[in-house]
Amino acid sequence: MDLLLSLIKKIDKLRVAKGTVRAQIAGGRASYKPILILVILGKIEKGASNFSKNRIYWEKCRKSYVRLYESIRGKQPKNPVDDSMIVQPFWNLATGPDNFWEIKVKTGKEEKYKAIISESKKRNSIKRANQINELVEYAYFDEATWEVMNDKTARDLLIDRIIEKHLTVSVRECLESATKD
Repeated sequence: MDLLLSLIKKIDKLRVAKGTVRAQIAGGRASYKPILILVILGKIEKGASNFSKNRIYWEKCRKSYVRLYESIRGKQPKNPVDDSMIVQPFWNLATGPDNFWEIKVKTGKEEKYKAIISESKKRNSIKRANQINELVEYAYFDEATWEVMNDKTARDLLIDRIIEKHLTVSVRECLESATKD
């Protein structure tokens, strides 16, 4: 129960960009991290193959992310969803102050990863798909968090909290349709 409360507090304190052009289009708040977490919770709910093994691949989130983002925010022809809208929150939720999950670094890339992490403290250094693909095998939750993520009641509480704190519309139905494969 303490861990669930801790996760709810993390959700409450998620840092979301407010001053970007995309944030202005999205009603004043860039909701990339909350949407990505919703997609992952939805994938866990549905038992999607890699997600049921506690392996989160950013590319496997892409299609569902685009569907959910566009169903919440609408299609933005002048500013379409691109990989950076998934890559950056995926990276930041592992390496930044929000620290929601861990990164499994590709073999032989540990030193480069450490260098980028120390550089990330100064600025956000991973923005493109090729950068993350070079370094990251996948993301994963620690064991205790993974147990919470697999509890339907806890997952529902987390989903409701994300919607309540970070999104302006009810997105439960959007989540259901967006995470279909």
